[in-house]
Amino acid sequence: MTTPPDTAKLAEAAVVNHLCQVGNPGYIKLDGEVDIALAGLGLAFEVKYGAKATLTRRVIGKLKKVYTLSKTTIDEGVIPIPLFLASLKVGAKEVELA
Repeated sequence: MTTPPDTAKLAEAAVVNHLCQVGNPGYIKLDGEVDIALAGLGLAFEVKYGAKATLTRRVIGKLKKVYTLSKTTIDEGVIPIPLFLASLKVGAKEVELA
């Protein structure tokens, strides 16, 4: 029997894959948590794939905007992953939400 895939890791991989279309994403490990960064644009993304995601308000070094991406939660500062991915303007020099 095979182990089912870790859906949280797959969701984060999908976000990184899409961000590759608009920049050069990297990872930042802070307080034991790994976040995705587009350092050239001053942006960071925290993927929360649990049942309820909450906004993470923090600044990571020079990354002044940190977005929380969730499985399905829509709230102030929390964007569902499918909506975020669909909103990326592929080929843009900046990450823009359509």
